[in-house]
Parts: sequence; structure tokens; C-alpha cells
Amino acid sequence: MHVLDGNKLGALGAMIAYRSEAALAGLSASAAALLSMLHFKPGLTTTEVAEVVGVSQPAAVRLIDGLERQGLLARGNPV
Repeated sequence: MHVLDGNKLGALGAMIAYRSEAALAGLSASAAALLSMLHFKPGLTTTEVAEVVGVSQPAAVRLIDGLERQGLLARGNPV
């Protein structure tokens, strides 16, 4: 790989990281993981979400409730 290409990839990675942090500011790591996962796999049950994110099923329900209150997701409908 050419040095210039490597620099461009590094800059792109830094920009993605910066924008991701800004977009997810104020969210817990679990909430951010949940949103990311549902983006790529919409329609999962709360039990499936809990297993993938690594939280209990009641904790997944609370995360989903909080994200819904913030307008970041809607049950049954992509936002």
C-alpha cells in the first residue's frame, strides 16, 4: 500500500470514530451496541437482543424503553 493511501485510510478511520462518538454521545456502551445491532438485524426479540448485547432480558427491555423515549427507535417500526 502506498503511504498516501495509508494516510487517507487513517484519516477516514479517525473521522468515522469522531462522528460515531458524537452521534452516540450520552449513550451507554450497551445502548450503543443495541442500536448498532438493530440497524443491521432489525426485528430481533428482546431475548435475542439481550443475548447479543450481553445483558439480561429485563435490562434489554429497559434499554429499548430508554431509546424509544429518546426517539432513537420505535418498536415494530424502523425510525
